[in-house]
Amino acid sequence: MGTRRAGGPLDTPLAAAVEALGARGALLVPDVELAVRQLVALTVSVPQLTQTFDPGHVPTEAGLRAVVAGGVEVFLARYGVLMQP
Repeated sequence: MGTRRAGGPLDTPLAAAVEALGARGALLVPDVELAVRQLVALTVSVPQLTQTFDPGHVPTEAGLRAVVAGGVEVFLARYGVLMQP
């Protein structure tokens, strides 16, 4: 499994989940902290930046779901391992 700096800012349940998925063979993650940062950027940055620069914007649930689903899809394309049923 990948590396993670213990006690770092991303020593969170998300990092633990990424590590657990790696241990199960579902993800191949050489650097857990980097992978978690990338996942957060892919899923949170668009809505966050929109709110920063357009505070009156009200995001739709469908729009948020699309951003998150797209971010997870990109993350899995990089780190996901195809599993046989």
